Amino acid sequence: CKRCGAEVYSYKMPSVEAAALFERDSVDAVFIDGDHSFSGVTSDISAWLSRVKLNGIIAGHDYDRPEVKAAVAEFFSETKIQVDGRCWFVEI
Repeated sequence: CKRCGAEVYSYKMPSVEAAALFERDSVDAVFIDGDHSFSGVTSDISAWLSRVKLNGIIAGHDYDRPEVKAAVAEFFSETKIQVDGRCWFVEI
């Protein structure tokens, strides 16, 4: 990103496969917007969580969908989840 000086990657593949391309604690932030089923979201979060650095951000879209909201709640307490419109994010 020229504006912020960060490296930004976008992959056209399943999120879990993309996560496997990154080492543990190597990602500053990840935005998940894939399979919106409960199992899809939990798989995505599970795959990415160990890759996000301490003080990094894991986030996603469609928090207004019950399946997404329930899956996010499986990993994070309600006090850690921040919501902005339809997006959710958590600082690790």
